[in-house]
Amino acid sequence: MKQKRSRRPEPPQAVVWKPRYAVAVAQMQTGRDLARNRRVILEQIDEAARKHRARMVVFPETALSGYGPSHYERGLAEIDFRELARATQAVAAAARKRRIAVVVGTTVREDGRYYNSALTFGPDGNLKGRYDKIQLTGAANRTGDAACFEPGAAPGLSPVTVAGVKVGVAICLDMRYPELWRLLALQGARVLAHPTAAFGREGLYKIPAIRANISSRASENGCWFLHANNAGPHQFSHSCILDPDGLVVVEAQPDCEQVIAAKIDPAWAGRGRFIETRRTDVYELRKR
Repeated sequence: MKQKRSRRPEPPQAVVWKPRYAVAVAQMQTGRDLARNRRVILEQIDEAARKHRARMVVFPETALSGYGPSHYERGLAEIDFRELARATQAVAAAARKRRIAVVVGTTVREDGRYYNSALTFGPDGNLKGRYDKIQLTGAANRTGDAACFEPGAAPGLSPVTVAGVKVGVAICLDMRYPELWRLLALQGARVLAHPTAAFGREGLYKIPAIRANISSRASENGCWFLHANNAGPHQFSHSCILDPDGLVVVEAQPDCEQVIAAKIDPAWAGRGRFIETRRTDVYELRKR
């Protein structure tokens, strides 16, 4: 008896997005040396714009100022805020010169309080938005971020339009809270920018969990995800660009300063389309 040939498995579904919009992620090692932070950021803006022709580049958490819990043992009052203001102005000027949108982390001092913030500059060099980190590390016992910063307010969680695309920004630990990203996506964000400071030997066990978190945030919301981490030492998350299916498009090497880039399609929301098919009768999210 003639045996039937087994059917070949069907090839995977073709990706239907078109590479039409270049974005970049800058991985750099930050610290309390503000002059060095500024120099590296300006160099990486140039690289993103000139080499990769990116229309947007995302930098790590507190890239301009250095990260409070790790770099300022005596408190954030050690920061030279005049120098930091000049560095911020230099970033705005570089964005305008290179015609590139820039998302950069920094420390903001306002009315005697400090915030872990991300500033978004448009390609015209104008400040388009500021996001203050909502979910602080160590909030339960006033350690880590919570020992240095005030938490951001929920009304600050809104996407901004830069370089023709709606961009939602949240910072580091915010990745553990899906509702923040869902609110950004429901407001029309197509690209999610994620400045991060995930480094230190004690956190290496988090590597698989963080990858799972950011992949989920991308796929469940059908958004492109730009994850920019501090370049160590001992990174427990590699800077990367994810597509709306939660798959890695490009990834940086660990513990080194590097600019990675990819051409994406902001109009493509992935094959899962989970945000479109969710059961709103099961739960409801609203911005108060």
